[in-house]
Amino acid sequence: MLLMYGLIPQTYSQCLIAAQASPPSSCVETAPDGPFTVKLYIHTIRHTDGSGGISPATISVILKTLESDFKSHNIYFSLACINDIHDSFYMLPVNFQALFTSSYAEPDGINLFVIELPGSSGGGGLAAGVPAISAYVTVSNFEPNYKVVSHEIGHCLGLTHTFQGSPHSSEAGISPAEHADGGNCWTAGDYVCDTPADPGPGLNGEQPDCSWLPPAGILDPENQLYTTTDTKNIMSYFSDCRLYFTPKQGVRMRYFLSDDAVLQPVRKDDASIWSDETWTTNRHFDSDLRVLSDQELKIVGATLYMAPNTKIIVEKGAVLNLKSGAKITVNPGMGCTPNVPFWKGIELRGGANNTEEPAYVLVSSAIIEFAQDALYYPQQSTSSSYGRIHTTQATFRNNQSALTLLSSGPQLSIYNTIPSNFYRTQFIVDQDYPDGAIFKGFASLAYVKNIRFMGCTFDNQLYEDYKFDDRNYAIWSLESNFTLKSRCSSGYLESQCPPEQYTPSILRGFKTSVYASSSHGSTILDNRFSRFFNKAVDITSSQSVVMQKNDIEFDSEPAAGAIPRIGLQFDKCTGFAISDNAISADYTDAPTETGILIKDAGSEYNEAVRNELTGLRVGMAATGINHNTAFPLNGLQFLCNDMQNFHTPNSNGPIDLLFNGRVASFQGSELAPAGNTFSHNLAPLGSDIRYNFYFLAPVTYYYWANSPEQKPINVAGIDTEASDNNPSCSHSQSCPDLEEITALYLITKNRYDSLSGIYHSLLDGGQTASRLEELHNATTAGAVSTLYQLWAISPYLSAQVLMTFYDRSDLYSDTQRYDLIAANPDALKHSELREWISNSPEALPTHLQTQLLELPLTATPRTALEAEMSFNYGQAGKAANNALYLLYAQDSVDNLSHIREWAQKKQSLYATIEQIDQYFAQSPLSSLSEYANSLTWLQAANEEEAAQFAQYMDYVQTLHNALIDGRNFFELDSSEINQLIAIASSDSYAATTVRDFLHIYYSIEVNLPEALKSDFGRRTAYTQPTGKVQDTAPAFEIYPNPSNGEWYIGFTANNEDKIANLQLFNSTGQCVDKSQLRLSSSTAKYTTHNLPPGWYWLTIWVDGRLLGARKVLVSH
Repeated sequence: MLLMYGLIPQTYSQCLIAAQASPPSSCVETAPDGPFTVKLYIHTIRHTDGSGGISPATISVILKTLESDFKSHNIYFSLACINDIHDSFYMLPVNFQALFTSSYAEPDGINLFVIELPGSSGGGGLAAGVPAISAYVTVSNFEPNYKVVSHEIGHCLGLTHTFQGSPHSSEAGISPAEHADGGNCWTAGDYVCDTPADPGPGLNGEQPDCSWLPPAGILDPENQLYTTTDTKNIMSYFSDCRLYFTPKQGVRMRYFLSDDAVLQPVRKDDASIWSDETWTTNRHFDSDLRVLSDQELKIVGATLYMAPNTKIIVEKGAVLNLKSGAKITVNPGMGCTPNVPFWKGIELRGGANNTEEPAYVLVSSAIIEFAQDALYYPQQSTSSSYGRIHTTQATFRNNQSALTLLSSGPQLSIYNTIPSNFYRTQFIVDQDYPDGAIFKGFASLAYVKNIRFMGCTFDNQLYEDYKFDDRNYAIWSLESNFTLKSRCSSGYLESQCPPEQYTPSILRGFKTSVYASSSHGSTILDNRFSRFFNKAVDITSSQSVVMQKNDIEFDSEPAAGAIPRIGLQFDKCTGFAISDNAISADYTDAPTETGILIKDAGSEYNEAVRNELTGLRVGMAATGINHNTAFPLNGLQFLCNDMQNFHTPNSNGPIDLLFNGRVASFQGSELAPAGNTFSHNLAPLGSDIRYNFYFLAPVTYYYWANSPEQKPINVAGIDTEASDNNPSCSHSQSCPDLEEITALYLITKNRYDSLSGIYHSLLDGGQTASRLEELHNATTAGAVSTLYQLWAISPYLSAQVLMTFYDRSDLYSDTQRYDLIAANPDALKHSELREWISNSPEALPTHLQTQLLELPLTATPRTALEAEMSFNYGQAGKAANNALYLLYAQDSVDNLSHIREWAQKKQSLYATIEQIDQYFAQSPLSSLSEYANSLTWLQAANEEEAAQFAQYMDYVQTLHNALIDGRNFFELDSSEINQLIAIASSDSYAATTVRDFLHIYYSIEVNLPEALKSDFGRRTAYTQPTGKVQDTAPAFEIYPNPSNGEWYIGFTANNEDKIANLQLFNSTGQCVDKSQLRLSSSTAKYTTHNLPPGWYWLTIWVDGRLLGARKVLVSH
């Protein structure tokens, strides 16, 4: 490659002492470290008509190559602009050098002129000097690594060819020839001592593998043979091998940048943040700004004006922190492409692996506006991690896209637990949006995890102008996991959020508000949708998506010729839960909308319950549904107010529905397609029939679609008056008979989520409770999990309920029966229950009976839970879980006189009055860990369990503090996060503690084995209404025999004669062993197959459903 030569700067030449083999110590050792930032202009040459020239992709490769080659030498480039030159004159090789003196060459940066020569062999270039501020390169399809660019920029920054001065090259005599042994390297050749002597190009020494064989007979001026050279040096002429600059070439470039007058105008050192800085005054940048790794730039109350097409780069481990009053905006008059209305945006760089911190951007009460992509990830390899974002009360205004978080493949596991959070953040485009510019949408996500929007506003005020591209969504998601929900101020449970502290997420003004494909485990909870002209939510090919408590309003008539609008569409989805949503149209003309459309649903774990559908043409439509695989009986439920009809076009088999509300009519032509048989029968309980439609309130009539006579059939609704079975119902309420509704439920749904309607009916404020015999006829898993939910949400069950459960030792273990009663001490005031406990043929063991009966009759439910916690001193994780329950129940925990008296009696537990008094004299919730440490009886009973319990209480305290002091959970330090994850992985009850907290407050999952995640996600969806995530029902117990590797599985209840599949997973979620068991036996033997010692998850599956999971230790 050709070049022109300038003079060596004086300060550097002073080190070139003739005949001296090594430099003075003051030269190399005192080289300036930098960093140096060089302003760069890229000029693309095209024909006058605009044809020809390089593509944006080529420019991207050039920039990445420069960054890669110079970054290790602490030299960075700040791109000022990309300037297109439309002039065929400069496309002629004879005119290439004229570019250096043309008006296009900017005086304050290095000018890189890029010329495409189609069909040429390789690339070439020319620098205007050594050093220089201009160079041109020619590129073609035959120059794959673009090192020609780095080569010419190396000349601009003071480097010569490695073969300069060689008598065997065209550059003989420019400098003294370097000896083959490098003895005069400091005063000859390229003046760099870690680049071996290079005799020059064209001597046929280069080999295909980039090694070098000395050409025969080629000698240096001292008649020595050349034995080696560096074919990989960028400043050589070994074009196919060039990879790097040497460290001392880096030193030489930094000398030139530091001292040479030619290069002083190109330095843009304030464009690189290389130490922590805080800016409080306005600044202007006409080139890129870069925050270097491990540094923080904080902007407080100041505005940053960016030239068009410039960007801010946040390197891995760096932090950009925009605080109150900060703003980043565009200055259209700056730079070499004036009047462009957008700057490029903030680029978040990632680390190379899980151990490297990615970039972090925090935006608090600050504004980012008029960017092409306000925050975006670069297209990196799948082995890289990606930047993290946290915003609070931030504003993204008039950006073409606010968030473009697009990965090129699945992310690393670090992002399972480190999300990006957007709290009470506004995404807005308004009337100041540039005329003629296309609005892309607010958030585009691809292959990213745990992006959470809480209490955010997505407001497209240009809705009427239709300035959309094809991806005009508030949120567009591809193979990503996200949460969209409301936000309550820290310190409050969401269920107890005061109105003034509550902020729902609002989405209005989009083609489709939310589109998600393969976005498994995403949650859309408690949001407000309006002003969309296609769909509010469109979910496709996704698993375990929760759509709950959303308000979707068709608040304006559709435009003329518009396609019919849809509130929710779920297409080819499995394991979804659509519940408690309100979908309505509030205009008077004939509606054309469909509330919910479900297409081609897969698996049986789908649910749609308690959705209010008002004023719609079609409340719910389902197509391509296969009853046997898609929905269990009664798999769909709707509260349908004033819905005109229901239709199932093209369904493959019947769909079973439970309607509870006012249903005007069903039109037979839309009810069922030809070829399907629909039947309806309220037959006596126990009849072998299939229900298709259930009406729990009176229904006027419906047509039987395939009836020969096509006549109305009257259907009587279930009695809604008060009854003996439901004494609490008043005549003004619509209260279906509990026995009948219970029977209907039990016939059709036995999974525990389907029992929720029953126990909600049974919990009537603590006054009465109805019969529970029907519950005990359900499957074991259903009954046990119902007990767990009752225990978790209600301390007010009547004595009748408690006695019923107490008496079912065939279904419940002693611990389960004890737990339920201990959580309801008010009922223990009833002499009937106390007598029952003492005399029941299914009595608990004596020590548990004694503990129950000694619970003070005046204790409150929560103080009894405090006592109950101490009963479980052998299960530290469970005790911590109960402590968390106490904590967020907001009990004062200071009225413990009865517990004090009780503890005094328990001398066997070594409790002392002084210790209890010492703790509870303090603020009740000041330190759970201190409380744990005060329980010396626990320490005396079992030191190991005591230490574990104290550790768990520390974790609970950490969670509590994070909520009370307003910190986001993921602002905890890494050791705290690792502790929480460790506890969730080591103990089932502790996992419940941590997972409940994470799920309720942050809607994320902890690190469970991969094989259990889908089931966990499904159970999460089904238990959304209660906010609790229950562990798998304990349907079996495990008894190991470590001496011979045999395990005995004891089933806790009689099971059908079915074959169960046993699978053993290791800690990474890989299935390492399989076996089969017969459930009808009381026990079954399983022998491990040469497994290495360690912890495993043992799971048992029946009919594709997880019966239970246990963490077990394999030892030999």
